[in-house]
Amino acid sequence: MNKNDRVEREQRFPINANIRLVNDADDYAELAVIDLSRSGLGIDGPLHFPPETRVRIDFPSGQVRTGTTRRRDRFTSGVAFDVPMTESDLGGLWLALRNKPHFDRKIRSTN
Repeated sequence: MNKNDRVEREQRFPINANIRLVNDADDYAELAVIDLSRSGLGIDGPLHFPPETRVRIDFPSGQVRTGTTRRRDRFTSGVAFDVPMTESDLGGLWLALRNKPHFDRKIRSTN
């Protein structure tokens, strides 16, 4: 490979937020997002879906995207979006995750 054959990696933006990945069988995993790019996101936590699993990505803001899981190492993985985001969409999602990084939790009543 020479320098003209290099594939440049997209710019990633650090973020600390949660997502929910849901596979076709409605199994889900709640994970932490560590970075975000136009083409996908980096996640932290034990991902129990194998690489190349099709998933729906639910964000705390209510936004939803679809993608495919990618393996990186033991505790960090990635999800490639089916359709890369525009710069504007990326900025909007990043801002939404900054403003609402976690899902609402229902508090159980003891009554």
